[in-house]
Amino acid sequence: MGRIFLVLFSLLSIDAAAQDMQRIKDLANNFSHENLVCGAYYLFVSQCIKNKSATDPVATQYFEGGNTFLKRGIETGRIAGVSDKALNAKVEIAIEEMKRDTDNDCVNISVLYQQHAYSCKATYEQGPSTFADKLSKMGVR
Repeated sequence: MGRIFLVLFSLLSIDAAAQDMQRIKDLANNFSHENLVCGAYYLFVSQCIKNKSATDPVATQYFEGGNTFLKRGIETGRIAGVSDKALNAKVEIAIEEMKRDTDNDCVNISVLYQQHAYSCKATYEQGPSTFADKLSKMGVR
């Protein structure tokens, strides 16, 4: 009887570990997606600013922010097991949606601002610590 309990307990522990790993992957995938969309948004805004004024330093700030988002998105996407193809597809889909939402005209950028500015700013400033906090609450250090 003791052996059966030990075997069942071991199986339950393995199952719990697999569930924990899946939750970590899901969390990383969600954080990756959020960063990839924000990266696409920042790069889109950067291009719109450059189209209006090629030397505007704000365009460079948005471009650099976009690259930071993309780097985070790729790194956490890989933790989640997302392929490079899928990571690229997520960015391309986000950009296509942004083009559609603005009728492919930067004069309509306020639509994207309303959809993304606040959440992306929060993700840029607090995203890594929020992600780390969530991992910590799951018992990951």
